Amino acid sequence: MTHDVLSPVPLPPFDTTTPISEVIDTISGCARRRSRLAWEEYARIEHVHTVSLDRPPELDTRVFDHFANTSALLGAVNHIDKTHADALLNESLALVRRIPLIGRCLYDGTINQQQFQQLVSATDLVDGWPSAPHVDKQIAQDLCDNGAGSTRRLQDLARRAIFAHDPDAMRRRAERALARRTATLRPRPDGMAHFGITAAAEDGQLAMAAVEALIAAAICPHDPREKNARRSDAAMQTLQGIAVMCQCEREDCAATPSEGGMSDQHARIVVHVICQDGTLNEDAGPVMTTRALVTAAPMATALVMEGRTMGPQTMTAPAPTMTMMTDRAILGPVSRSVQGSSTAMA
Repeated sequence: MTHDVLSPVPLPPFDTTTPISEVIDTISGCARRRSRLAWEEYARIEHVHTVSLDRPPELDTRVFDHFANTSALLGAVNHIDKTHADALLNESLALVRRIPLIGRCLYDGTINQQQFQQLVSATDLVDGWPSAPHVDKQIAQDLCDNGAGSTRRLQDLARRAIFAHDPDAMRRRAERALARRTATLRPRPDGMAHFGITAAAEDGQLAMAAVEALIAAAICPHDPREKNARRSDAAMQTLQGIAVMCQCEREDCAATPSEGGMSDQHARIVVHVICQDGTLNEDAGPVMTTRALVTAAPMATALVMEGRTMGPQTMTAPAPTMTMMTDRAILGPVSRSVQGSSTAMA
């Protein structure tokens, strides 16, 4: 049996005398309809999930929960993998249960589906918290007044709303992320593998500084390897306790081979903490940092007291008097790293 080859869909007839403004309006209308279709799809997915909660499960819930059942159904119907099906279900639940007012903006065409997905991800910080309705209302009102704008504007809008109603939310996310740190090994083609480590930002910076310092001491500029290859070899050989050596094969090589580790080197982090005087009191409120991160007073206090503090210095500014803790030096275990630096603000 043979099948006829599908022919292209003919384009609709266009009137060459139609003003371009009307064509643009038509395109805009198509975008609004796509937004409404996305809202309707989300609403129906949430309905399917709710109905599955009220009925006896077809699968053993000791193995599959209701979320997994609905996600598997979506994957089979839409021919998508589990990751995309999970994301689609999460967005549907967020539209109905967490951010229904932002969902109304999607329904009205104020934002598109991609922008809604970004806001779902951004507001995940307040999921299940009493502040969620207030964050939803503030973001939706701003969208109605000023439109969506760029991706960066949406991110800033979400951060401002979350900080206004739940300043500790970003701290909670940082704590959860730290608890999920891990090390992974993934095979790659051509006999290679990717070895990855997730860690706190300062530990990552310190580890990379250690690798760079080890390369500078143990490998001379004439080494034939590329810079990234040197980094890889230095890190892997150090983890395996193998000495890092230069491969230039020159008699006048000035590099000093490592001793199979970094035991003769110390870690030193200089952290500058800038905060109000009351922040160091554990009863003080949350603190906004320069990179839109939020920390609580106890964390700021721990940051200052964790290492060897050289003492506070007070600086006067038009704003209330601030206390600046300078030159906090942490001498870590000898196996941690080489001389490095990191700056944090609270």
